[in-house]
Amino acid sequence: MKKFVKLLVLIALIINILPYSALSQTAGDYKSITSGNWTTLATWQRWNGTTWATPSTAQGYPGQNVGTGEVNIQAGHTVTIGTSGITTQSIQKITIQNLGKLYLTGLSSTVTFALNTPVIDVVQGGTIYFYNKSKLVLSTDAVVTLSVNQGGLTGDCNNNNEIFIGAIKFATCAGAPGNIFTFAQLMQMGGTLNAIPTSNSPICQGTTINLTGNYSGGIGSAPTYSWSVTAPGGAITNYSTKDVSIPSAVTGTYAAQLTVTTVLSGTTYTNKETIYITVNPLPTLSSAS
Repeated sequence: MKKFVKLLVLIALIINILPYSALSQTAGDYKSITSGNWTTLATWQRWNGTTWATPSTAQGYPGQNVGTGEVNIQAGHTVTIGTSGITTQSIQKITIQNLGKLYLTGLSSTVTFALNTPVIDVVQGGTIYFYNKSKLVLSTDAVVTLSVNQGGLTGDCNNNNEIFIGAIKFATCAGAPGNIFTFAQLMQMGGTLNAIPTSNSPICQGTTINLTGNYSGGIGSAPTYSWSVTAPGGAITNYSTKDVSIPSAVTGTYAAQLTVTTVLSGTTYTNKETIYITVNPLPTLSSAS
């Protein structure tokens, strides 16, 4: 028994000391290794599929070129984007760890920081700092996730500290009219509006697809839900309920897009997310004796 306990302890120690990269990274992911400028290669290491290494000039900084995976600002590091602003290529996700900081350096005139990513996840204790007049622009239907009532958005709080999602001004730090969220509201509610669709995939042919709608983040009015479901043959069916059941599913892949809508003082905000449902054919008995 003692040997078994020692073995369990040894396994736990090995798991804890294995580098995070070896467990879950994919080629093109970046992590900060020190505080520094976003566009400085020495600020980062890039996972090449085998090991972490300083990115080459051809590989570039995160979002400089096509093919950036997830970007991780690690604990204790401040990554600064300078007064020239930035416009990136697609980035799969940006995570700011506890005690990590993304510092946006605005000027007396607004500087735009366009990060082409669908998700910025600010872990509890992490921050996005808006200096002077800083405009953060994310992809259409992007989401900023925050730990409820644990901060995450800070800086020189004024009405020129802005978060845009696509072309929609979603929030300002202060002085926002009633139809635009404030940073304080987002921090209280856990971030920007986020549609959360789930399903019972995978299932077998002829059974029922069950779709469930949910949301997180800032809302005004009680959210409403709608679905657009594309069947394997291309037929599209729309639903206006939170949850949906589709009987007698056919073999193939269904695409189900959930749209969550809320209204804040007359202004409508939406977020969309698509999931895929796999319907497998029924097994057949090819031969029997």
